[in-house]
Amino acid sequence: MRGTSIANRLFVSAAILSAIILFVSGVVLNAIYRRTTVAAFDERLNVYLKELVADLSAPTEQERSEMGNVGEPRFNLQGSGWYWEVTRADGTPVKASRSLFGLTLPKLGENVPLELFQPWRRGYVTLEDRRLRTIERPVDLGEDGQFLIVVAAESSEVDTDIAEFQLALGLTFLLLGAALVGSTLV
Repeated sequence: MRGTSIANRLFVSAAILSAIILFVSGVVLNAIYRRTTVAAFDERLNVYLKELVADLSAPTEQERSEMGNVGEPRFNLQGSGWYWEVTRADGTPVKASRSLFGLTLPKLGENVPLELFQPWRRGYVTLEDRRLRTIERPVDLGEDGQFLIVVAAESSEVDTDIAEFQLALGLTFLLLGAALVGSTLV
């Protein structure tokens, strides 16, 4: 670069600096989007989890027998990728969504700690080659015993949203980078 003009050096340095700034901005925006998308999906699962906790802690046996009517039709379709399950603390099944069709949901277990200030665990498990986003909550009903409630849904919905965002962000930043380099050149 010693023999090149100052204009060429300024152009190259501006192009490199623009590329670095756009790359770092893209990584940060992608991380923020990923975190908020997964958090929104977890909140959706948490709504169903709270419904199941309320059904389980219902005062009468008749109300408990109606457990699982959470308003999401995919819990009733076999192989839909949306599942819930209630087990006793010892692993004995109590009730499960129709979509499980005799299967058992893998548990996150004690190796995933309870969330700070929240009574649940979140993470990923695999069921029949499907990656599921899972949220589980231990519930203590006193004399009635201790239970574990698990709600899981196929994570491909979240993964697809994130991939579409990454593509749009990449194309946008590529065009922005080209515009910056073009304007610097002019």
